[in-house]
Parts: sequence; structure tokens; C-alpha cells
Amino acid sequence: MNIKRNTMAALAFMIVAGSLLLPSYVSAAEATEATRKSFFDGIVEVISQKFNLDKGKVETVVNEYQTQHRQQIQAAMQKEQSERLTQLVNDGKITEEQKQAIIKKREELRSWAQSQGIDTSVMMGNGHRGGMMRGSLAQ
Repeated sequence: MNIKRNTMAALAFMIVAGSLLLPSYVSAAEATEATRKSFFDGIVEVISQKFNLDKGKVETVVNEYQTQHRQQIQAAMQKEQSERLTQLVNDGKITEEQKQAIIKKREELRSWAQSQGIDTSVMMGNGHRGGMMRGSLAQ
């Protein structure tokens, strides 16, 4: 009975703490995105003025670079995650079937987020190594 009460109290605390911290995390992610956009807008403006170039063309090049860079980062993250899952299989912490299920679920989540117009880099840990899954599988 005492364990059940303590568990319920801990669960209630986590829910309250999460509801208080989540808006801060979302706000920080939005601020980071706004800062990034402002930074690149500034670079476009400075380059176009400094070299007397068409601002639209400079903006196109910067956008192409950002897209390419984002794809490279995502590929590197996927490779790291795959290697980590393979190591967990080798260590006997998960099975090959569990590894494949994790990969499939990540892809489903990524596809769903994209269909909803959600930036997956924000959703998956804002580019931090390993994203949400890093600590939970390591134990």
C-alpha cells in the first residue's frame, strides 16, 4: 500500500514537473530556430551587399547549403544510431528483432512528423547526440 502511494506521488510529481518544464523546452527550441533564421537572413543581406549580388540568388544558395548540410547531419545521426543499436545487439541488451522494430518505429515517427510539418531536428533532441533514445537503451 505504501509503495503504491509513493509510486502515485512520484508519478504526480513527474506529470506536474513535466507540464512546467515542457513550455520552457518548446520556447527554447522556438528561440533557437528564430535565432538561426535571423542569423542566416543577416548573412544573406551582408553577402549580397558586400559583393553586390542579387539577394534572391544568395538566399537560394544559402537555402541549398542548409538543406544539404541538414541531410548530411541526418545521415550521420542515422549511421551513429544504427551502429549503437548494433552494439546493443552484440552486447545482448536487445535482440536483432528489437533493433529492427526500433528502426521501423523511428522511421514511422519521422514520417508522421514530416506529414504534420514538424521539424524533426527539434522533435528528436535538437541535434544532440543520440536524441531521445540515447540514455534509455544504454542501461
